[in-house]
Amino acid sequence: MNRMEYSLRLLTLPARPDRPMSIPLPKNKMTRLGRNNVAATDPQIVTFMMNTEEYSHNRDLLSRTHCELWFTLDGKLMIRDGGTSAETGITKPSVNGTSIQGILLPFGAERELRVGYEVELGTPQIVPGRRDDTPRPNEFVYRVEAEEADCFRWRGRSVPKPKFKEEVEVKEEPKVKEEGSTSAQHETSVKRRRQAVASMQEEAASSSTAPVTPLTAPAADASEPKRLRSGKTYP
Repeated sequence: MNRMEYSLRLLTLPARPDRPMSIPLPKNKMTRLGRNNVAATDPQIVTFMMNTEEYSHNRDLLSRTHCELWFTLDGKLMIRDGGTSAETGITKPSVNGTSIQGILLPFGAERELRVGYEVELGTPQIVPGRRDDTPRPNEFVYRVEAEEADCFRWRGRSVPKPKFKEEVEVKEEPKVKEEGSTSAQHETSVKRRRQAVASMQEEAASSSTAPVTPLTAPAADASEPKRLRSGKTYP
């Protein structure tokens, strides 16, 4: 599946309202370029108004419907000199011609365009029958470009694909294996508790039956002289 998005990129002179820097070429619609200020009523046709008197010094350089671009069923990008007027519905070629790679496209003819091809709209200097000193306008020169589509479909519209930070692999902590208590282990723990209680009871009983020796002050020695509080002794 071809996921490339095509466009015409302006090569010469700065961009302006009637000379866009980039002209997108949708695959499911026809793109119509020219001086006509009437948009097509067909929703499958996209119209770009170019070469207006307000910005261009070369009046009427482009025809009202100068050229048409579309994709075939097998994905080829095609261009046709001239086209069908949105006002009258009449199909006719352009007046000042269209060139591909510097070669004039025959009036009313169509050719395949490839990535990197240079397309110039309005080339009176190479139109047969014109004067040899006819200058080249060099006003609407574009190049066919293509890039991989970075979007996904959402409710029938193309939405830019969100960019995420580098995914970090998070390792799960190993789960602690829970030891299941069996009936044998339970009985063993109960026996140990009973033995501990019995030993504590025995110790308490033995301590209660043992004879208690009363605490008495040591007998005073008769030969030892008595001492007064003042530190003197007397017999």
